[in-house]
Amino acid sequence: MRFFDTNPSGRILNRFSKDMGIVDEILPRMYLDSIQVMMVMAGILVMVAIVNPFMLLTTAVCGVLMVEGVTRSPVFSHVSASMAGLTTVRACGAQAMLRTHFDAKQDVHTAAWSVTCRIRYTY
Repeated sequence: MRFFDTNPSGRILNRFSKDMGIVDEILPRMYLDSIQVMMVMAGILVMVAIVNPFMLLTTAVCGVLMVEGVTRSPVFSHVSASMAGLTTVRACGAQAMLRTHFDAKQDVHTAAWSVTCRIRYTY
């Protein structure tokens, strides 16, 4: 309740309306930009497939390797954050929660790594 006592309701409403205004203005523009980028990428892939279909194999391999790299960074970030706050984690008894979060991140990374290894050994 102290927050509402120290901050006037006008300031709170102004802040939320400003944030909503930003979401209303910027989000649609970013959405259209992302659709445009996806369409350009699809066009490039179609042109590559027409000119040299064998390049699609290397594109698929690079895409899978990129996914594996993207799924690896949350695991490293979780481990470094856990190590930095190890005393707090132990003091609060949150080891089980952290282990569950780590297992979920590791499962995603392992699934991507499994697909990567299958593609490497198939080709």
